[in-house]
Amino acid sequence: MASIRIDKKFKTTLENLSPDKTDKKCFENYAHLASFAAGLAFLKGNKKKYPLKNNPENTEIRDVVLDQDVYKQQIDMLVMAHEESHKIIEETEENKLKKYNIFQDYVNNGLSIFEKIKSKNPNDESGIDTVIQILEETSSDYVIKGDESEFGDTKF
Repeated sequence: MASIRIDKKFKTTLENLSPDKTDKKCFENYAHLASFAAGLAFLKGNKKKYPLKNNPENTEIRDVVLDQDVYKQQIDMLVMAHEESHKIIEETEENKLKKYNIFQDYVNNGLSIFEKIKSKNPNDESGIDTVIQILEETSSDYVIKGDESEFGDTKF
């Protein structure tokens, strides 16, 4: 069985953003949060190897969760972009382990980025405001900017 591991130093962040800790359910579960963190690291261009030590206190997310369609599709898209090839998603045990290792690095790097951003907002104990801030900044990067002359007649 394959899995990813999240560094024990992010345990508080995982717990603060889990549904059990707040009525505001930012993330459905740790896999959902892991997908967010991996996407954040990818968008920030952080694709370095994360120096994760083998520690029983690390949080583990098993493949039984990660193989669900919603996560599998996200992981596959991320690793294809990382590898710049579709061959990584061929269904072999070797590829699965490689995909999970790549995803694990992005998750841990993303949580590190998240915590740096959150540290600039000491009033955000739970991290929810930081998640919203990141989503707002990310989505504003993709808003079409320009006037009608660039895009033609935009009135319907």
